[in-house]
Amino acid sequence: MSDNPEALTAAKLVARILTDNGLEVTPPDEGTLDDIERQRWAMCVEIAERVRAPLVAENARLREAAHFNGLTPAEAERLAMLAEECGEVVQAACKVLRHGYASRHPDGGPDNRDMLHREVGDVLLVVDALRLAGDMEATTPDRFSAKRARMFQYSHHQEGLIHAR
Repeated sequence: MSDNPEALTAAKLVARILTDNGLEVTPPDEGTLDDIERQRWAMCVEIAERVRAPLVAENARLREAAHFNGLTPAEAERLAMLAEECGEVVQAACKVLRHGYASRHPDGGPDNRDMLHREVGDVLLVVDALRLAGDMEATTPDRFSAKRARMFQYSHHQEGLIHAR
């Protein structure tokens, strides 16, 4: 019988599955075992070790292998930071849409305009980190001009922003 705690836990799981399916198996820590119970428990340990060994090996291989997307942990972390901060911008923008720029939490604190400003600033900081790390290139003014024209082409109330800057 294995002294490995993970193997014993796996064997108890096998025993529970077998018991749930009609074959009564008593783990050794739940009383003294007769010969049949000892054989059944040994079978559980063997099944658990056969199933567990390839799973442990596969988990180790996956931990060592490159992620399917080819990102380093640092790249993935920067993208997670960007996604989180963008979500906070969405939340701040929605609060402005629901309550207006001047509204603030009933307990006090900054107004919605300030919160939106802070959250957009946080996104810009992460974008700077992406640029510094080489994850993305700096956007040129030419790209901004082209994007501005496309973005505001079908807007209803942004005429003055099309040719700004």
